[in-house]
Amino acid sequence: YALPQRIHTGDDGDIQIFLRVGDVYKGKRLVVECDGKEIYSRKTMILSPGEMENVKIKRSDVQGDVVVRLK
Repeated sequence: YALPQRIHTGDDGDIQIFLRVGDVYKGKRLVVECDGKEIYSRKTMILSPGEMENVKIKRSDVQGDVVVRLK
């Protein structure tokens, strides 16, 4: 799951998204997309359900629905 579930684009500053995965993943890439455009990407060695991950994105990059996924 990821928080926050709704983002208000009218404010200034960065947006911090917190997420937790449902299983252990190794060697994946954490990607944040907005309207099909990749706005953030980070390679990870290991992701586990016991650790909260966070991502910081620019509010100006958000122009529609935001999707967080593993590739």
